[in-house]
Amino acid sequence: MERHGIDAAEATHRIAAYDDGVRARMRQMFDVDWTDPLLYDLVINTETIGVMTAVEQVLELVASAELQPTLASRQMLTDRALAAGARAILKATPATARVDVDIQVAEGHVRLAGVVGSEAEREGALAVAREASGVTQVSSEVKVFRRPVR
Repeated sequence: MERHGIDAAEATHRIAAYDDGVRARMRQMFDVDWTDPLLYDLVINTETIGVMTAVEQVLELVASAELQPTLASRQMLTDRALAAGARAILKATPATARVDVDIQVAEGHVRLAGVVGSEAEREGALAVAREASGVTQVSSEVKVFRRPVR
């Protein structure tokens, strides 16, 4: 509040707007609601649990056998990072910035699905997906739907 020269009401409004933006991006990129406690391994109510107790709980959980990385968990993380990177490249490339296709990755195999307005958009999306680092194969279920001319 001090840094921006705003009152408590404006600060609350800005925080809520920021949270709404984060929620929208998480929904768009990962199709999840980041406020859903079921998405997390541990939820701590910091209004009732002290900082040191919370830190101890987090450290204990991180050290547990259940949360140690496995080959499968590392592959899942790699695949999700690859999908996010491909989405970012798709949006950052002028020819495909308006293309909205689903991108799924399994062990480096990228699968695109959805509908685009032209063959050029479809081919552009495939080319972009092939350029992403770590891609071993690209397949497409992208359909071209041309709107009728009136």
